Amino acid sequence: MTATTATTATTATTATTALESLAPLNPDPHLPAARLWAIGLTMLRHGRRSLADDSACAVHRLAGRWTASGVEHIPPSGPACLAINHWQRRGLWIGWTGALLGHLVRGRRPRADPPIRWLVLTELRLRILGRDRHIAVADPVLSRVAHAWDMVPLSAGAGKTPLRAGALRRLRRVADAGEVIGFFPEGHRGVAGPLGQPVPGATRFVEWLAQSGVPVLPVGVHESAGALHVRIGPPLASAPEAAHAPAQSRVMPAIAAQLPPALRGRWGDLRSA
Repeated sequence: MTATTATTATTATTATTALESLAPLNPDPHLPAARLWAIGLTMLRHGRRSLADDSACAVHRLAGRWTASGVEHIPPSGPACLAINHWQRRGLWIGWTGALLGHLVRGRRPRADPPIRWLVLTELRLRILGRDRHIAVADPVLSRVAHAWDMVPLSAGAGKTPLRAGALRRLRRVADAGEVIGFFPEGHRGVAGPLGQPVPGATRFVEWLAQSGVPVLPVGVHESAGALHVRIGPPLASAPEAAHAPAQSRVMPAIAAQLPPALRGRWGDLRSA
């Protein structure tokens, strides 16, 4: 076994052990078949859907097995950004986290639809045999998902600088319109386990928003006691002296502080918040 393989196996084992000790949702939630068919048809037709409505349906299917704290930190108006750990596992797609957060934002902004303008990667990258590999066959599907729910697609591929610049300009317009932006700094790498490393550029993006005057709220999501839990922290400090600190030293620890100590990953030496 190579060192890389051993490290990957150890990480997977740690994530599995952490999840089992916290008692995840059981049974896993499922959307109604009719809703899934409707979503699929929308994708095929390259149409649009109400993210607020689909989020409400998903939260209903959670059947009350969720909790939320810190919702008061979401401003009732004006721009904001949610920076969230990517909590996902087999049986619990990241969309359930997105739906619950959208439901919470909708509670603060009843007319918002979509309640959150998600920043999503348009290339699926999975770690296979110790290397990040681009699963190109999934690209068209991700593009349709982004279009259907009015998300902001972002390309992380080499040579896609003009597309990334276009996405940032669009996000600037979203912020100027007073909407809520949501994204996962870990990208596609998240698991239902300890907080992982951010993808390249993620923390710089957060700093760009914060320095533009957009409140950035760290969010921690995890499962325990058979429920999905969301904890929203106060906005990152935007004082001039704070801006000189390395981006990663601010963003990821702030997210970790919203998680139980066992799930804070390399930021596990933080004091319980």
